Amino acid sequence: MKRATFLLKLCYCLNLFGLLLPFALARLGGLPALGDAATAAAALVAGLSALVLVLAGLYRIGLVVRVPGTLDAWPAAGLSDALQRIGSAGLHAGAVVGLASLVAGPWLHAADALLAAQVLALAGGIGLIGLVLFEFGRLTSFEQRAREELSPQRLRPSPAIEGHSSLDRRKH
Repeated sequence: MKRATFLLKLCYCLNLFGLLLPFALARLGGLPALGDAATAAAALVAGLSALVLVLAGLYRIGLVVRVPGTLDAWPAAGLSDALQRIGSAGLHAGAVVGLASLVAGPWLHAADALLAAQVLALAGGIGLIGLVLFEFGRLTSFEQRAREELSPQRLRPSPAIEGHSSLDRRKH
């Protein structure tokens, strides 16, 4: 089992929180003033969907923080390993960009702020791409491990049930 480092867990949580917070604020901040029943229903649905996504994200962050081994994966070769490595690099880069956007804001002058904000906003997507690639790489490593463990040699039926089971794949 490949253990996830503390830095990887920290970058994962920072990226996930950085994705959740702006989404929830945009959903809740864009709610119209409560007028008629249709507007109130739309506001309720938008608020509840944002709440569900935020709670799911906070639950995932809680799992990563509390449960050891949450981001661990089986050692894999090929595409799974490449996806995990690229995703991990994206997670680290996304965390750096997210922290840079928080730290750099107060020190930017008005003329530099627009360009810097645009560059940081465009670079902010690196964390999302890294998160998706990392999780997909982990998933494929677990699938690769399952395929190795459940190879056709291990799926042969017992002689006691030959001919009497759907596991017997021979033609009769």
